[in-house]
Amino acid sequence: MEGGARDPEGQQFADLDAAREHAIESGRQLVAEGIVAGRDTLAIEYQIRDEEGKLLAVVPVRAAFMAG
Repeated sequence: MEGGARDPEGQQFADLDAAREHAIESGRQLVAEGIVAGRDTLAIEYQIRDEEGKLLAVVPVRAAFMAG
């Protein structure tokens, strides 16, 4: 995981859609905090993995502003 932060414990969600929604909401918060701190956070992405570590989805922070 180059240049990123890993959450070794992770979080559990009911399904992939719930995990995506959480990533989008977290992305909104991350960008807001970045604006206040003067950091560009739009290039960050969340990787959603299953318990075995298999990549299920990638949610760019930019998606927080494309979601309805």
